[in-house]
Parts: sequence; structure tokens; C-alpha cells
Amino acid sequence: ARALLVNAGNANAFTGRAGTKSVERSVVATAKLVRCARHEVFVASTGVIGEPLADDRITDALAGLRGSLAPDAWDRAAGAIMTTDTFAKSATRTVRIGDAEIVINGIAKGSGMIAPDMATMLAFVFTDAALSPSVLQPLLEAANRRSFNSITVDGDTSTSDTVLLFATGKARHLKVASYRD
Repeated sequence: ARALLVNAGNANAFTGRAGTKSVERSVVATAKLVRCARHEVFVASTGVIGEPLADDRITDALAGLRGSLAPDAWDRAAGAIMTTDTFAKSATRTVRIGDAEIVINGIAKGSGMIAPDMATMLAFVFTDAALSPSVLQPLLEAANRRSFNSITVDGDTSTSDTVLLFATGKARHLKVASYRD
């Protein structure tokens, strides 16, 4: 992934072909802005279900959003994805791999309809560690099993549940290539 585009307020679910076209237009505009391939743009949406997504509001705002990106804007990002949440959720931790300090940042949204398998939650975790997908996937699955997928409030589920883990590889340590390394 080279870009993550998240919108809150409209889940873009049960919108048929119009919803698919909205995502396509948003992905094309994002890919053009950050100069990457379309398949390198990941998208997530949360909010009202069954209402057409006004993607022009997203695409029109992209240039300004890109200009406001900052390495320490995790709290702003957590606030931006809130819907019915009562507070923004973000956390930052540092760990060591060998002699290198590794940073892990996470943001999440979700407060209602929480049931096993995340339910109405979006969660995004980012690290500067150099970890391969074969390492990341089992780590994410294990963490998700012990956290998001182990709680329930009212037994409902959602159409837009998403958890993604990104590793930029910017930290200075030997690349971890397998889950056992």
C-alpha cells in the first residue's frame, strides 16, 4: 500500500454500482495525487448505510489533505474517522528490534454495534519496522483474535469492519523475513 483513504459519515455500503464508481473515482484521484498505482490505494468507509457517497467531496479535498499530512498527526487522524464515538482512539508505543527503536502507531473508531469479529470498527496500525507480509499477517491475526474479535456489546455486526497493518520499513534494523525470525 502507498496510500490509505478513509471516509467517515458514509459507509458506502448497499449503494450498488454507484458506490463502486465512487470508490473507483476516489482511488484514481488518490493514486494520481500520490503518484502510485491504483492497487496501492487502500480504502475504508464508515457511517450511514445505503446512502450514495458524494465522492466529489472527498476528491475535492484530497490536495488540501495531502498538504496537512504530518508525522505526528495521529490524534487528528483518529478524530477524523470518528462517527458515533465519544472520544478519539489512538496509541503510540516504541519497542526494540535488535539495536533499533521501532515505533508503532494505531488509531481506531467504533463504539456501537460491537460484536465478535470487530463490528462497526475501523482500525489502522502503522509501524516503521521492516517486516514482510508473511510476518505481519500472523501478528495481526493473533492480535485481532485477542482484542477486537473477543468483545461483544449488543450482538450486531457491520458491513464496513476493517483492520489493516502497515509496515513502512523506515526503521534501521535487519529486515525480519519470517514469523520465526
